Amino acid sequence: MKKKFDLVIITGVLMHQDPTKLDIIYSKINKLCSKYIYLSEYFNPVPVEIPYRGERERLFKRDFAKELWMKFKKLKLVDYGFHWKEDPFFKNTVDNTNWFIFKK
Repeated sequence: MKKKFDLVIITGVLMHQDPTKLDIIYSKINKLCSKYIYLSEYFNPVPVEIPYRGERERLFKRDFAKELWMKFKKLKLVDYGFHWKEDPFFKNTVDNTNWFIFKK
């Protein structure tokens, strides 16, 4: 039997993946999860590529949560929010990212 986890955390990972491989990655995330998925990534309503440290095809913004949710329609959105890099509590420790929690 393959191991499953109560909580699968994906943060700052999907944005660096080849977009053509995301469908496979979403499936693996769903298979590993038994209860909750926490997703925190850069967000953009439409997919865009952003230059990263002088390289191309290394950083992508898109609506990762929506793509995951549309692929696995039984997931329930529990909560979502925004990490703001100017928040005094997190100053200089986070980027501006959106986060989502899904329940299986």
